Amino acid sequence: NAARNSVSSLNSRFTGLSSDYYAAASNMISAIDYLNDAIDLLVQSEGTSLDYSSSINSNKNLATIYANRVSSFIDSN
Repeated sequence: NAARNSVSSLNSRFTGLSSDYYAAASNMISAIDYLNDAIDLLVQSEGTSLDYSSSINSNKNLATIYANRVSSFIDSN
């Protein structure tokens, strides 16, 4: 959550950047949100017979997609 808040803060404090910077910040927030969702589901499943593995993996995969977009942006700049 601290990382998400930091990115949001940076995104709102800087103006006039190219849209690529804002897209990268948005992608980073999305990656963080999907990871948080995966962690929440993992915690919910602990000690129960509920199987959230499909949803956990889906959130993890989406987080990876968004993180890769951020990585590509960083590598290209």
